[in-house]
Amino acid sequence: MPRLPFTLDEAIEAFEQDTDLHAVLHPEFIKLVLAVKKFEVATAKAQFADYGTEAFNNRVDPWEWDYYMELL
Repeated sequence: MPRLPFTLDEAIEAFEQDTDLHAVLHPEFIKLVLAVKKFEVATAKAQFADYGTEAFNNRVDPWEWDYYMELL
């Protein structure tokens, strides 16, 4: 059974390679999702020295709460 991506970087890579999914989504939507998620990775890398570590992946930072809850 395939393993789900553990990190946002892995999820982006999997999404980029998923040609079956690309066949049913509009190309502009794919482009937008990838741009937003890559921006989120760049922002997290700039803000957190431990980005990509187990400690980072196992917590929800207050910055994430503020950033994502604003969208709701």
